[in-house]
Amino acid sequence: MDAAVIYKWESTVPGREADALQLMRDTNDFCDKAIADGKITSYDWFLSAGLGWNLLVVRGAKEPLDALMATPELVMLNMRSGLINEGLEFGYFACGDSIELTMGAFGAAVEQLT
Repeated sequence: MDAAVIYKWESTVPGREADALQLMRDTNDFCDKAIADGKITSYDWFLSAGLGWNLLVVRGAKEPLDALMATPELVMLNMRSGLINEGLEFGYFACGDSIELTMGAFGAAVEQLT
């Protein structure tokens, strides 16, 4: 089953711009290693050129992605990101072949409520 973790943030805390650049390099290194180790399939940055929000989308199979989310290295990257970026949020999402299973579960839940 496919899954994704999507990170969203608004901007860098003023004065932490150099830290944000280093965090991005460290995140790239972490994700490149995770791809090489078969823990994720891809990651993509979506950065706003103006005043808006930014995204990092990390995709992979559900089980390896679940395990990766609990590693000390990723927990530390998440903590650093929260200290460097304003309005940081992230969530875990079904995607790809997981959508059918998720929608099936949603349909069953709706039937139970009606």
